[in-house]
Amino acid sequence: MDQGIRNITQLDWITLVITGCFFALAVLKYIYPRKFEDFLLIISSDKFFSDTIKGYSYINIFSNVLLYVQWIITSLFIYIGYCYYAGVNLETSYITYFYILCGYVIFDLSKIVVERFIGYLVGLKELIKIYTYRKIMFKNFIGLILIIFCTILIYNYEYLQSYYSIFLAISIFIYALSILFTVRKFQSEILHQPSYFILYFCTLEIAPYYVMYKVFI
Repeated sequence: MDQGIRNITQLDWITLVITGCFFALAVLKYIYPRKFEDFLLIISSDKFFSDTIKGYSYINIFSNVLLYVQWIITSLFIYIGYCYYAGVNLETSYITYFYILCGYVIFDLSKIVVERFIGYLVGLKELIKIYTYRKIMFKNFIGLILIIFCTILIYNYEYLQSYYSIFLAISIFIYALSILFTVRKFQSEILHQPSYFILYFCTLEIAPYYVMYKVFI
């Protein structure tokens, strides 16, 4: 009994992280109810992008809040995986999570900046802008799914070994599916300049994750 109480206490910081994400999403849904509902359907419907992509800017409360939540919860999911594969207790330290969060944010922001820069260099500025926006929103959607996964793994610790790899595979599959949907959306533009897009795709969609895999595995 005492051991169980101590574990719950030590996980207080994770509880705050997850609760903060749920609260931010609840506020966002309250302020933008229709947009939030459309966002939840982006896998099956293009309505969200049709309504938002023309007026998209980097100063956008709805998109930015979703992005911040995605950063926070994706970093938590990575932290859980780190603890699982490294054989470290989840209660170890919030400092490790903070390092992972900083690293992931820097990686994601750097990738976005480089994508836009390459788009400008090869004359695909507007195409890459729209492509990047769609990809970010799909990642934000995956972030919502990861909140559920993290909640299950954190508070049902006995499922960690059984389910983490499954949840990881599901997340990767959904991300790959979203990339496929996005590429199909712009297939006519891609066919006009296939070499540039292939170079872009290999450099910024495959290489960064391959490097991360080699670094951590």
